[in-house]
Amino acid sequence: MANNKTHNQILIELLDEFVRVCKQYNLRYYLEGGSILGAVRHQGMIPWDDDVDVSMPREDYETLRHLGNVWGDHYRLGDYETTHGYTYDFLKLEDLNTTLIEKTSPVYIGGIFLDIFPLDNIPNEEANKSIIAYQDKTLPTYQQLCIDPYCATCPTLLHYIVLRIRQFFFRPQRFFGKLDTLTKQYQDDNTCQYWKSTHGYHKLSAVPKEWWGDGVELDFEGKKYVVPVNWDAYLTHLFGDYMTPPPVEKRISHSFVFEDVTHRLNEAELKPILKQIKAKYDYHFRLKREIKYLLRKMHLK
Repeated sequence: MANNKTHNQILIELLDEFVRVCKQYNLRYYLEGGSILGAVRHQGMIPWDDDVDVSMPREDYETLRHLGNVWGDHYRLGDYETTHGYTYDFLKLEDLNTTLIEKTSPVYIGGIFLDIFPLDNIPNEEANKSIIAYQDKTLPTYQQLCIDPYCATCPTLLHYIVLRIRQFFFRPQRFFGKLDTLTKQYQDDNTCQYWKSTHGYHKLSAVPKEWWGDGVELDFEGKKYVVPVNWDAYLTHLFGDYMTPPPVEKRISHSFVFEDVTHRLNEAELKPILKQIKAKYDYHFRLKREIKYLLRKMHLK
């Protein structure tokens, strides 16, 4: 089915479909990260941004995850447990009338998406540090085996062969399951001081629980959506002087390697596109490069 809508128009429709389901099932949500910043500073999307993020308390997130077929005819909730080829540890609500391939996951064929992140309880700063330490340990593995499928970063043929073997045995579902188990372990802790997103761990992602609260509504693209009740403290914590836009060179959007906002491409239509992507991002043997690498390793160059 073709359409004449823009990328951002489709994003807002995705957000509205998500909010519709949340209201129907009495689920809590908040705009997240740059989407909150957009609501406050621009009353809509940040002009150079091209996605919308939302967060949900873990209880509501898991309810949404297992609702089943409650979406409109051309929407799909992507989940690593049920969606073939999925390489994300969070949910994506996708428009099935569009086609989109991200550079960070060029083997997964999706549509224009809304990112949905869980918010997990963290009882204290020490627990937060332990989870950050776990992510620091496992993130390189995730990046190499899950979101770098073509091994373009391999410096030598040996690295390429080893990585291909590891990828053959690697199962993202098991990896994400362990991460979920770790981040959900404090859900029953009534003394929790923080909620935090399970995706993109860093020291700024844990904030006092009361900052989220019941939420308040702010204008976003001509409509009202829920943001944390103390959005000012949240934005200051993440961005500092958040009302001052960054310099032009730091206004970065997503890196899409392919997008079609008009219709969903079938397997035959995608075949030459995927071939071009693979040729661009796959490992390519370069004898001169490999010799230089070996010389550097032997401290001879």
